[in-house]
Amino acid sequence: TVPSAPKDKKTQSRKKRVSAELYYVREGQLNNYALNFVVPVPSNMSEIAFTWQSLAEHPLPYSINIETSDPEALPRPTLNITRIGEIPVQKQTFAIGMKCSGSKEAEVEIKISVEIVVDKATNNVTELVFKRKKFCLVGKIDETPEVTSEDPLQKETMIPQNSGLVTLVVGGILAFVLVGTLILVAYCARGPTKRPTHAGHLIKTSSFQRLQTLSSTNQSSIYVSPSTLGGPTIMAYCWALMPTERPSFGHLQICLQDFYTQITRYV
Repeated sequence: TVPSAPKDKKTQSRKKRVSAELYYVREGQLNNYALNFVVPVPSNMSEIAFTWQSLAEHPLPYSINIETSDPEALPRPTLNITRIGEIPVQKQTFAIGMKCSGSKEAEVEIKISVEIVVDKATNNVTELVFKRKKFCLVGKIDETPEVTSEDPLQKETMIPQNSGLVTLVVGGILAFVLVGTLILVAYCARGPTKRPTHAGHLIKTSSFQRLQTLSSTNQSSIYVSPSTLGGPTIMAYCWALMPTERPSFGHLQICLQDFYTQITRYV
């Protein structure tokens, strides 16, 4: 027989650790016992990992929120995936970093809430809550690895807020248009009573409009009096001091149609 090699301290400490898989959801069925169980996290463990997969033939939207009972002892945990995203159809493993600050000794309760939208049409939303208890010691600060592109705990990203910027720009444009519209409406609603009255008389124009003919042989011009084009009626509607002096809208519409019919004869 070959004598066994002496067991060193590293081998003994490695044997004390237990590696096991705990299923919270399996084949679409929830494990309520596992969800209600508070899993302790020793002080020498700085991260935990989860593996998930969408069995619905399409990604499922999710959102993750992490709360701690003592932020001083355990600062905000980190994620190596976005807090809002989609569960892929392939298996994916993500990690949650739980690094103690070392400022105090405490047993920190951690609640990891995962909200999954199973069906948007029926508003079928499932919420899973995972409970952990992290042990933190005084003066023991979890080692923070160097920031590299391959470090999963330093790649925590949030959903970019591009939509907020777009909303702000569009809202500013709409507000500008609304203010301009209100100013225009206020000016029009002010009515003729605040407009120049020209000595209290209605404006009666005696000018003529000069319309050039399109004929290349005859260079003569045609002069049309505004009275023949419904000018006084239109001006009376715009500048009348009393509402009773204004023509009705139907009469104004007829005048405008007649104006359009006559003007098209010369153009």
